[in-house]
Amino acid sequence: MIGVNLTDLSTGGASGEIIDAGNCSEVADIIDAVEFRSAVPCDFETVLDPDAPALCEAFGSVQTTLFEDFESGSLPLGWTASSHDVVNPGSFDNPGWMVVDSLPAGGPAGSFSAFAPDLNQGNCSDDNEAGAVSLDSPVIVLPAGAPPHVAFDHWVAIELGWDGGNVKVSVNGGPWTLVPADAYSFNPYNSTLNPNDNPLTGEDAFTGSNEGSVGGSWGQSQVDLYGLALPGDSIQLRFDLGIDGCFGLIGWYVDDVHLYTCSDEPLPICGDGLLDIGEVCDDGNMGDGDGCSSSCQVETGFICTLPIAGIPPIPSQCVTDTDSDGVGDDVDNCNLVANANQRDTDGDGFGNICDPDLNNDCLVTVCTDDFGSPECNASGTDMGQMSLVFFGSDPDADLNGDGVVNFLDLGILNTFEGLPPGPSGLTDACDVVESNPRVNAVPTLPEWSMILLSFLLALVAYSGIRRKLR
Repeated sequence: MIGVNLTDLSTGGASGEIIDAGNCSEVADIIDAVEFRSAVPCDFETVLDPDAPALCEAFGSVQTTLFEDFESGSLPLGWTASSHDVVNPGSFDNPGWMVVDSLPAGGPAGSFSAFAPDLNQGNCSDDNEAGAVSLDSPVIVLPAGAPPHVAFDHWVAIELGWDGGNVKVSVNGGPWTLVPADAYSFNPYNSTLNPNDNPLTGEDAFTGSNEGSVGGSWGQSQVDLYGLALPGDSIQLRFDLGIDGCFGLIGWYVDDVHLYTCSDEPLPICGDGLLDIGEVCDDGNMGDGDGCSSSCQVETGFICTLPIAGIPPIPSQCVTDTDSDGVGDDVDNCNLVANANQRDTDGDGFGNICDPDLNNDCLVTVCTDDFGSPECNASGTDMGQMSLVFFGSDPDADLNGDGVVNFLDLGILNTFEGLPPGPSGLTDACDVVESNPRVNAVPTLPEWSMILLSFLLALVAYSGIRRKLR
């Protein structure tokens, strides 16, 4: 445009303004200064990694059990779309899952995909959009002799943290169960949904959009189903999108749902001391009742370490965990009450949640007078001790650790009336005072001495009474 007489924007005639080489040089300097033509200097993350590994990598060829690409243009035979847990059916506008032909770029080959919208509607009040929409597969019988897998391509742009989608499975007609994040071998859920009125609240899910964008990009997720289901089982898959009461983004596209096995992949061997797909533990045997079951799942009331590969491998080690708080009984300062934080403010070997023994005499006692009365406060009982600091922040009397001594703590104390604190798996103050008062309450030598002395005094008194009667 050098030498061109520019048009006057007001009159449409020649303006007399002519671009020369100097003008072009100034524009070039401006471009360099503001980096108009430079690449975006940010390494934005995507919700889904686009570089999925090949299916059955190192395990032979792919053996397809089911493949659905939705290219029929409508819901395929046996697939069903529905909604559930809708807060207000009268205001719920989400049409649910459908098959669409207007797809984001970069997806798998084909013209159609399943899609559930994340509508930007609702006000979280009288126009409440909270609910979930589901896409369920037909019943599928898993082939015998090989671990089952599922892969699916998808595109995610969903209101971050408030709305989200995940995959569930029903086995042999059982309830829908969330496929956990650790079952994914590639592209697992990227977050956990916030507490709200979304029916999927608290569940792991795909949520949000690509960084620096309100859109998404395609990626493939791969899942190991072994352990959730076994060869020969009948299963259904569910793609579940949960939304809260208001606002949204775009939605969730799902395509090329592929259920398969691998020709050269052996079934995991439970009991070999190695952690295989579908196993949560492996203690080197196939027995039940020792913490790691015959199907290599952690049994209720136990915790187990992961096995360590090596020559020879180190199997899982399991210990009892009666209260299922993740702390083994042998090192748990409250064996019967869950307290993963092991809070013990007075350092006596008992966790606060099972230690209402505030006067440290190894027996929890209550007032015979009204709680809070001067007599109760002066009684020296554990309840009296708590009464003195009630509605305060005394750490030892704050049994549940909520920062204040209140009726919740008093309720805990009452459940221990006449009992010792604990029990604890650690060496505790009551182990030192007497021989484990929580088991059989066998008197120690000093206690036997006091009992004998009391008997002798009674005998002497009785003898004196008899002499007077003569």
